Amino acid sequence: MFAFKKSFQQIFLLRWLLVLGGIKITEKNKPWILIDKIISKESDMVVTMKLISHSDYFLIGHFPSYSVYPGVLLVEGIKQSAMELDCIKNQNPYKIQARFLKPALPGMIVTYKINIKKDENIIELKAEGVSDDSTNLVKCKMMFRRN
Repeated sequence: MFAFKKSFQQIFLLRWLLVLGGIKITEKNKPWILIDKIISKESDMVVTMKLISHSDYFLIGHFPSYSVYPGVLLVEGIKQSAMELDCIKNQNPYKIQARFLKPALPGMIVTYKINIKKDENIIELKAEGVSDDSTNLVKCKMMFRRN
């Protein structure tokens, strides 16, 4: 169907490798864990990964003839990735701006790259979601108030 479509076996194997690696990601429960792996983490940046499989719960009924991963879940994946940084744990953004550039399709591996800039009262998050073929899918900016 699509040239970049991953096989079910490849995605299944990748998911099990993550589970066997003993990676603890968030406090959320399935199906609301929207990141699969933390690739790197520093004080002001984090890179995470999400595997979009053909059997993903959120694809059921979302454009049944042309499955597309919902854009709002890409933004939630960015937020969950950012929550791994200590400076914004358990905070909700007061401002979110997102731009969806291409659809996220089943079989894609989405890499979230998040950078944090801290000011006196505000924490600004800039992020992008990139597919495994280096296509930009989403760009996002979130603003948090410092406690």
